[in-house]
Amino acid sequence: MGSLAISGGDPAIAGPYRTFAHPRIDDGDFRRLADLELRDQVVSFDGLGLVSRVEDTFRDVLGLGGYTMATNSGTSALYALYYAAGLGEGDEVLVPAYTFFATAMPLFRLGCRPVLVDSTDNGNIHPADIRRKITPATKAVVITHMWGVPCDMDEILAVAAEFGLPVLEDASHAHGATYRGTVAGAFGSGAAWSLGAKKIVTGGQGGILHSPDGEFLERAFLVSRANDKQHDRGITSAHLQPYAVTGSGFNLRIHPFSAFVVEGQLRSLPQQLTERRESAAFLARELGRLPGLSVPRVPDGAEPAWYAFPLQYDPEALGGLPREDFVRAVVAEGAVEADIPGSTCPLTRFRAFTGEDGTYPAAPVSRITHDEADFPGAHRFHAGIVKLPVWYGEQRLAYARAYVDAITKVVENVKDLL
Repeated sequence: MGSLAISGGDPAIAGPYRTFAHPRIDDGDFRRLADLELRDQVVSFDGLGLVSRVEDTFRDVLGLGGYTMATNSGTSALYALYYAAGLGEGDEVLVPAYTFFATAMPLFRLGCRPVLVDSTDNGNIHPADIRRKITPATKAVVITHMWGVPCDMDEILAVAAEFGLPVLEDASHAHGATYRGTVAGAFGSGAAWSLGAKKIVTGGQGGILHSPDGEFLERAFLVSRANDKQHDRGITSAHLQPYAVTGSGFNLRIHPFSAFVVEGQLRSLPQQLTERRESAAFLARELGRLPGLSVPRVPDGAEPAWYAFPLQYDPEALGGLPREDFVRAVVAEGAVEADIPGSTCPLTRFRAFTGEDGTYPAAPVSRITHDEADFPGAHRFHAGIVKLPVWYGEQRLAYARAYVDAITKVVENVKDLL
């Protein structure tokens, strides 16, 4: 393969396979905006039914059943989820120690006390540590299917049922992932997805909330859709009906333009997931053969959505080469989307979760102190992760092969970096 690119050799990857265009938005969809009726949709409160149609399509494509509601972001969907679950002042809520911070931050705004739970070997929440962290003040368990790999749901649901705790899912990485035939987001009292930025399905910004319980969703409406002409007539619970117009003081609804962008992607989601899984299987097979790298554990019976492919890097197996130097060499070979995640990390890296006074304005008075040493699994996983993209489309395996070649070249020439 020649000399390493970082040392002056030729890169392993040619230009076309360095970066991947996601999302794939059909140009024809945007040309349709010239249609007067469609323009009216994207400047109305509910898109003249567009938002409702997207909510129903999301539910049906994922096979969720129940009820769905779109919001302006995944964080807003999580806030509405926790509000609808009745979480409030002083409630302890178990959350993953390793996740994107938005999983837990909305809990502070409700006066809750997030309690961090350690990770398993694949970065997901650890069922045994859930059990250890339960106290009389615990009111819910929040889980995140990290990088699109489903959590160990049998164990999690068993612990939650034993203690009578609701399970709330952050499925922002896991659009269409399944565990033993059940789709991620359908296991508990409610779930939230992000439709932001580079998510598997994206509107640029946006979120989705789901619940099998109609009244649960009505409570979520109150915090997200004040004076909603489309949905206030759907609030039928007698104790909620008087607040259908005013809501609780927030407007977190999705913009119809974002819903318009999402609608087209939902049509192709099943094919995208099939192709992502093919790419991930190729990466697992080829990279799993290399020293110093291990592929993520997938629970038995699970089909990940593969928002990303989280390799684990072992420097000791490669002569002590630091992970950062390894990634720099891989990027130099043209695998420019290989990455070490930053803000997705153990939450103990953020002052909001350390229990220090004066954390931020209007912080709850009652805090729980968390120490890094209490979460060895989360910090071990974060210390080893090297994140790769997962591709779909006609050239998906060409991209995967190119990245495998780049990584293999670095591994086989690691002595030149020591």
